[in-house]
Amino acid sequence: MTDTVTTWLADNAHPIDLTDPDLRPLDDLMRQATVVGLGETTRAGVEVLQLGHAVLRHLVRQHGFRGLILQDDRSVVADLNRWVHGADDDVVKLLEYAWIPWQNTTTIEILTWIRDYNTDHPDDPISLYGLTEPAARADDYDRVLDAITAVDPALAADIREHYVVIRTAHQLGEHVQLARGIHPGRPFVEHARQARHLLDGSTVSESILAVADLIVDFHAYSVAGGYDFTAAATSAATEILRLRQETGQRLVYWEGIAHTSVSHHLVLHSLASTTSSPGGWLRDELGEGYVSVYIGFQQGEIHDGQQVPPPAEDFVDTALSTPQHDTYLVNLHAPAPDEVTRWLRGDHKIRVIAGVYNPADDAEHYIYGQDLATMFDAIIRTRAITPTTMLSRRPKPSAAG
Repeated sequence: MTDTVTTWLADNAHPIDLTDPDLRPLDDLMRQATVVGLGETTRAGVEVLQLGHAVLRHLVRQHGFRGLILQDDRSVVADLNRWVHGADDDVVKLLEYAWIPWQNTTTIEILTWIRDYNTDHPDDPISLYGLTEPAARADDYDRVLDAITAVDPALAADIREHYVVIRTAHQLGEHVQLARGIHPGRPFVEHARQARHLLDGSTVSESILAVADLIVDFHAYSVAGGYDFTAAATSAATEILRLRQETGQRLVYWEGIAHTSVSHHLVLHSLASTTSSPGGWLRDELGEGYVSVYIGFQQGEIHDGQQVPPPAEDFVDTALSTPQHDTYLVNLHAPAPDEVTRWLRGDHKIRVIAGVYNPADDAEHYIYGQDLATMFDAIIRTRAITPTTMLSRRPKPSAAG
């Protein structure tokens, strides 16, 4: 970090008013884009989600984007897509099955804006697309238990002992439970497999056995169960390219920066993993047609009163905090002195706040990549965040009784 870098960042930082954001400095990048990766460094901050929403609105209104892609269960996103097209459903109920970080009131504001837009533009609506295969849901455990209870109550009691433990992953991921020291010990996939084994020879239907298999898969392919990040990245990129070709729409891919950044060697430090990102594959296929936008922050508060301190000195976040604006945007392809170019092309630690975050170990929560101006085309930063308001979870039948 040098005075030249600091000066360049300050000179090229366009201030943004969160209440009425002017995102026209993005326009040169977006004119050629067919897919935009909207990457966040956390999902726990209201202001980060609001900035993502502002970019989405700008892309819809000014550049004709009509598809929003979420890396979530296709069946869940399909239900949300029907809602934004006017279906008479309870959106809070629908979000109960979405990925946990989306289950907040700011998400409802975003979905409501899309629904209102579609009402006003019935011949040119926005559609939602999910990327992952349908997965087990929290009430699937009850489907299995209800079916087996009807024919063999004693066997149901044995299966319930396994399910009562592992269905908690739908409220708090197994890898998060491990990180927080509240995991019960035995891997959840072992419980799921044992429960499925107990069903062998029972008289329940094939459809119920298929649900039990889906529960096994949910835990086997979780982060704690051995999630293959690179395979998931290539699968996500392939599906995005398919959607682009089949729909002809300009698409927004809204995910964390580990997914949207352009890299084939991205270190996920807190998860001890190295992977290619979907953004890397999309850049390979689309060239400048794929644009990567980073949305980050300096410090603030997230859930449960956790205070996120200013980033460590060796994080790129510290350099990005030097412009004296509460919120700003910078185009990383703006003309730059050689000294700035060398800095951009260097190796960078970028803070990421995910479910495994511990403020006491803040310096351990980052991704590590090379060439900031390749990973991201533009950066949007806000100085302070406040926690999102999570939706109240409705009482569900308990596997315990």
